[in-house]
Amino acid sequence: MLRYSEFMLKSKLLAGFGEVVYGVSEVADGNMSVNWGDTVTVDCNRRKFLGKLGIKQEDCVIASLELGTRIVEVGSSQKDKYVEGDALVMKEEGVGLFMLTADCHATVVYDPVKKILVLVHLGRQGLDRELPEKVIKEMESLGSWAGNVIAAAGPGISRESYVWEGDLPFAHPGWTEFVERGTDGKWRIDMAGFLRRQFFEAGVREKNIEISSVDVYSDSRFYSHVRSVKTGEAEGRFATVVMIRKSLG
Repeated sequence: MLRYSEFMLKSKLLAGFGEVVYGVSEVADGNMSVNWGDTVTVDCNRRKFLGKLGIKQEDCVIASLELGTRIVEVGSSQKDKYVEGDALVMKEEGVGLFMLTADCHATVVYDPVKKILVLVHLGRQGLDRELPEKVIKEMESLGSWAGNVIAAAGPGISRESYVWEGDLPFAHPGWTEFVERGTDGKWRIDMAGFLRRQFFEAGVREKNIEISSVDVYSDSRFYSHVRSVKTGEAEGRFATVVMIRKSLG
């Protein structure tokens, strides 16, 4: 019998590294955020989802997002705790990195040579402040070479679905290439395209950059804040977790 985890959303890049455990929850797994559900139910949802991957909630560090550019190195001493920041950096085995999203890309950045693992929240705010480049620089300060690094972005809202009315909320001039005004006068924002460009310009090889094709707005398997606002459906958040499994011996 196939295990549930064999049906989960996969990353082709991460699947090439047997030491990496990676999973993304779906609406069917339940809401993962205490901001949109009661604590008991959310705790149960998290434990069931993580259990399907063989991960205990007590072994995870949970990102408390700030929509900024704070990068925090974490370890076993932060297990089962919330840590404020939008990028968690890990150099230990057996410690999971756990993050909640609805439209932004929870992105795994991994150096398989130095065994440095990062889970970073990349939405328009982080991209506007060049968070991908900051993450790569942080990894380089820890001994990584960008040419060895892979970046795997999970599900997010697509250019076709991310529609903005009025003045654009950006400062970075690089957005020019990744926004387009439609005949209706509304802007379409290509976060995935700008995300890819920023990692490439930071030194990550094109073949080592992967962005999920899932559009959370149109794919009802995943929560989307934008869809909830437009349709009135219940809010929720899905989880991304990643861990370097403990080696034998």
